[in-house]
Amino acid sequence: MRNLLTIIALLLIFCGSSQAEVLYKVTDNDRTYWLMGTLHLGKPDSLQLSATARQALRASEQILLEMSPEELTNGQMAILQAGKREQGQLQDQLSAEQWQALVNLAQQYRIPETMLNQFEAWFVQLVILSQAVAQEGYASNGGVESQIIAYAQQQQLHIEGLETAEQQISALTQAQQQAGENALIEQLLQEVGQLTEQVNQLTDAWIAGDLNQITQMVMNEMDVSTRDVLLTDRNRRWFAHLQQSDDEQIFIAVGSAHLGGEHGLLTLFKQAGAHVVDFSNRDIAAQAGSG
Repeated sequence: MRNLLTIIALLLIFCGSSQAEVLYKVTDNDRTYWLMGTLHLGKPDSLQLSATARQALRASEQILLEMSPEELTNGQMAILQAGKREQGQLQDQLSAEQWQALVNLAQQYRIPETMLNQFEAWFVQLVILSQAVAQEGYASNGGVESQIIAYAQQQQLHIEGLETAEQQISALTQAQQQAGENALIEQLLQEVGQLTEQVNQLTDAWIAGDLNQITQMVMNEMDVSTRDVLLTDRNRRWFAHLQQSDDEQIFIAVGSAHLGGEHGLLTLFKQAGAHVVDFSNRDIAAQAGSG
């Protein structure tokens, strides 16, 4: 399940439920960082930011997502352009059996055969997975980033990005192209039926605030080269950027897989001498204790 789980964990599928979240407070001398592990897709109206997160957002001098709201918008067109084939057709890279199976799968999501041949395998995989989770009720406007952006607009808070759309797309394409087009499509065909099970497992881990479980699921299914491109290299770049800030309180919201593990942001902060406290689901625990 290696490549599909990578896409699920980093790009597509997480949902939230009533204030559940992955949230950490990091203190380093006189500076405070709030690190939230985000969910890029969710079921609309199923997720609310906790009171702790909202308070931290209001008090922060700087709010950072992986990409700014402007880059998120620009990225939709950029990824479409990046996914277009420069030469040949996808059909030529697959066996006749694979191609027919892909066409049949795409038809389930009303994706025409002519569209398949125009794009790279990684983009076709992304589109089909997006349509599959959409049928399960997931949407980008239900994800954590959308909740943060909406709250920031309401409170007139400015949001910046840790990277551009081009940088994120470059990391995605580099990681996926390493597998080869034939392998990517074969994995899609073999494993798309397990999508719901994977979604449920990741969802349960996030609702429980269990970053270790999320990290284990992702790391166990990701080879070293893919991990370096999608996680390690970007984490180090983001950490260096955060260290250069002069602001006393910063709120950072990035994909949950970027927080855990030996090369995750939390580990990088700990290695630099910072103090880390887990605030995941603390509001819910307090409510349960007072009930």
